[in-house]
Amino acid sequence: MSQESAYIHAYIGLFLLSPVLAFGVKHVSRRTFKRLLVVLLIVSAGLDAGSHFFLLNGYTAYWLVVMYLVGAYIQLYPDAIRWKPVAFLGIYFLMACLSTYLQWNAGWFHTDKWWFIRYTSPFVIVEAIAIFIWGVRLRIKNRLLRAILKFFAPISFGVYLIDESNFYDVILPRMFTSMIREQPTYFALRILGISLLMYLVFALLDFVRLLIFKLLHINQGLALIDRSGKWLIDKL
Repeated sequence: MSQESAYIHAYIGLFLLSPVLAFGVKHVSRRTFKRLLVVLLIVSAGLDAGSHFFLLNGYTAYWLVVMYLVGAYIQLYPDAIRWKPVAFLGIYFLMACLSTYLQWNAGWFHTDKWWFIRYTSPFVIVEAIAIFIWGVRLRIKNRLLRAILKFFAPISFGVYLIDESNFYDVILPRMFTSMIREQPTYFALRILGISLLMYLVFALLDFVRLLIFKLLHINQGLALIDRSGKWLIDKL
């Protein structure tokens, strides 16, 4: 099974488990919830450090469940976050620079250079949580900017899924191979331009997908399944 299809299956697994998870986080104590999260994060990152083990670099329903629980804890207990948003942004950039530096010098540690940027790498975990908290706590007053973010937020995940398809492994390398010998400044600007264009095109594709889902009432059907699962869990 490819990583791309594995991630889709993992996301479906998370969707099916979400009613149970939603019920659980509402009935577990705050102290137990925090302890559970700490254990899950430490064990997951530690066991996946040397090999794929059972996490497949984050392409499993188990890992998405862990991320779901992290987001649920932050939503349920916002008072646990006392630092200002800029602090979490600083943590994100610090860890991103550190993981990049260590990846370039992976030979020092006799390890796979890609370990430092896996989804289950401790560096990436801290980066993800930090940037998530920064986004949650960020307050945007500009109406235009809020409207733009509101439009792109629900379709950005679709951009990621498209990029993770065969496009990433087959088409993308061919696009940039011919640019390697260009001047660094022009090369960097061209990459940024192509990346922005790719994002907009993929976002448009996912926006069309949203319109089709709305036309076929697929979202209502998924919401019904979710409500039915929660109702069934409550009755058990």
